[in-house]
Amino acid sequence: MDHWSAWMVGLPLYGLAWGSFLNAMGYRLGTRNGPYNRPLVLRKHQRSSCWSCDHTLAWYDNIPIVSWLALHGRCRYCGSFIPPVYFIGELTFASLPVIIFMLTESLQITLAFVLMSSWIWLRMLEAFWRSLLHQVWILQIKERVKNFQPTKESN
Repeated sequence: MDHWSAWMVGLPLYGLAWGSFLNAMGYRLGTRNGPYNRPLVLRKHQRSSCWSCDHTLAWYDNIPIVSWLALHGRCRYCGSFIPPVYFIGELTFASLPVIIFMLTESLQITLAFVLMSSWIWLRMLEAFWRSLLHQVWILQIKERVKNFQPTKESN
């Protein structure tokens, strides 16, 4: 295998792992370290878990791109929807290093570009999860207000 081919195989694998890591970090930052706002050090599971049912994911549920496609974007355990932002991030970071390397033929420029775009992606994910949480909180408040029944106090 020549030098060029080795990079065309290695860079997407690196990008998949990096994109998966960024997705997990973006989720944890955006939700303040996981479901129910538990601090990272006090989380029940240090491994990845479903954001809906909090079930620890098996290793085969964490294979970048493949697991999301195989599960049709749903949790294996509770069936809740997994946002396509995970799939998009992993696919982007699998292809981005290859494209940049093919254009520049410079590993230094490729890695610098990937690191800069990583920071941008992480901030976007953090904002995505925060806005999603705010929407859920607003819906919960509306539901509580709608179902509110005042109690009569006896005098």
